[in-house]
Amino acid sequence: MKKLRALAQAPSSQFKTLISQKDYPQAIKSSLTLSSSLLTDQTYSLFIKTGHFLEPYLSTTLISHFSKLDDDNSNNNLSRSLSFFLDTQNPDIITYNAIISGFARANDSRTVLGLFNELRHAGLVPDVFTLSSLIKGCSSLRENWVSQGVCLKLGFGSRSFVISGLIDNYAKNGDLGSAERCFKECLDLDNVVFSVMVKGYVWNEEFEKGKQVFVEMRGLGLELNAFSLTGVVGALFDVREGEQIHGFGVKMGFLRGSSMHFSNAVMSMYARCGREVSAIKVFDEIAKPDVVSWTERIGTASDGHEAMELFRILLSLGLDVNEYTLINVLSMIGGVEFLNAGKQIQALSHKKGYFQVVSVGNALVSMYGKCWRIRDAWSVFYNMIIRDSVSWNSLISACSENGFVNQALEVFYQMRELSLQPTIHTMASILEAVSNSNYTEQVIQIHALVVKCGFMFDVSMISCLITAYGRSNNMDESKRVFSEIDKVNLVHLNTMITTFVHAGYYTDALALYQTTWSSYSKVDSRTFSIILKACSAITDIQLGRAVHSLVLKTGFDQDSFVESSVIDTYCKCGSIGTSRKSIQEFIYEQFGCLECHDDGIRPSWLLSRSFLISLTRCLNLE
Repeated sequence: MKKLRALAQAPSSQFKTLISQKDYPQAIKSSLTLSSSLLTDQTYSLFIKTGHFLEPYLSTTLISHFSKLDDDNSNNNLSRSLSFFLDTQNPDIITYNAIISGFARANDSRTVLGLFNELRHAGLVPDVFTLSSLIKGCSSLRENWVSQGVCLKLGFGSRSFVISGLIDNYAKNGDLGSAERCFKECLDLDNVVFSVMVKGYVWNEEFEKGKQVFVEMRGLGLELNAFSLTGVVGALFDVREGEQIHGFGVKMGFLRGSSMHFSNAVMSMYARCGREVSAIKVFDEIAKPDVVSWTERIGTASDGHEAMELFRILLSLGLDVNEYTLINVLSMIGGVEFLNAGKQIQALSHKKGYFQVVSVGNALVSMYGKCWRIRDAWSVFYNMIIRDSVSWNSLISACSENGFVNQALEVFYQMRELSLQPTIHTMASILEAVSNSNYTEQVIQIHALVVKCGFMFDVSMISCLITAYGRSNNMDESKRVFSEIDKVNLVHLNTMITTFVHAGYYTDALALYQTTWSSYSKVDSRTFSIILKACSAITDIQLGRAVHSLVLKTGFDQDSFVESSVIDTYCKCGSIGTSRKSIQEFIYEQFGCLECHDDGIRPSWLLSRSFLISLTRCLNLE
């Protein structure tokens, strides 16, 4: 115990000894180990007062120490580093590298470029560390062009340490063409350059290209690391591909918290692919989840109650939330029961300084809309300093969800008066609002605007128009929009059939399905569900059986929505025996395995509700 106490007191004793000996340069270095900025400042004052001059070697130590400190006084620490630099007599290239690196980490591109120009005017020659920091400190395309020109002039334009930074900057600024040119011109490609290129493609949603570069990297035999795997995981939307990368990570030991970035990326991939259970398993394997892990976990919550419970646990652990955490939890809650929780989260966003983050404000508008508090949604919207198209879309949707169609139109017209260009999502939101028989003229006007804005190429936009015309009792226009599609796909087909069924045009729905079946053999569960609904509506048992046989043939009998529609069709058509048989097979498939209970899998509300409704109908028919 005495030895431990002596070791703890050693730095303090050494510092006092150096001060008493007036060895101020060494005393300054010793003060850094005591983690007291005030003590370092006082010692430095003695150093200057006694006539010492700050030499480059000591200045570099001080600058590096304070510029790397990550605490609440980061701005003060950077200012302190700059003061040390300005006091330095004849700073050398190492001193310049230290101060440029500090401002590059702080994303202060203006100061970085200013210091670099000063370095050149002083007659110093930049080295690889100078150029790396220079590129890291660039934030705009113009700055990146200048930095690339400097690197080319100094003969480093095709080196990997330069190329990786240039690719990253170009990709983040949306200039993939320049990023690709840098990648092709690199003479010493390594796994870092490949990984950054993959990340750049993912950042710009060029997922297939990202995967191709990763495959090329593997073909060259370059070593995989957590960074390269994390980059490619963001490009994956096929769970089978994701599982392969997950397997690589397990084999290389990057999971269970050893690489937090990779674990979080794998969680996000599983959630994106609809495999929430797998995402939760990855989360449970992390020993000490960070705020990103918790944010992803909240996004996989089954409902608002679970999301709020996870959010409370996160706060109890003392972790600092970020805007993405707030957005995820806000998107999960809705309804009057969550109103107080929503207000508390809004207060927290004010406290943490995230209220004026546009995406957080948008999430609050949507949340209040789902909680039936349209006035609060308006209040948040008008208190936002900056609004984007999503802000307007969120308010339009909130008005629509609460039945305020005229107000939704008013918001849309106001958006147009401000010369704000509507997006596809804007048009979809306003079409959803006016999709009823009282607003037929408005649907026609919005259709004209969709054509004018050039949105008719979008699959979802065409689907929205077909649906909107159908709900406003204008089936002729729905048919016309569908007939004018150059290349009909499954989404268009499902939308048209659904519109027919909802409008009561059951025969038309079945006719469309029969005429297009040979062209769209790859139907999905939605197609079968809606066609079976049409069969049950006209009580056509023969056609229902034919569709059921196709369900079995294509393997969709395991889908709960489809099987529910099968049972419903047989019930309505009076085929009690077949209905009972389907129910029994359905129950066995969904609930008969003990593994479901062991794995904690609960029957969905759809299965339970479908089962009870079907039983009731069978009893009524008997």
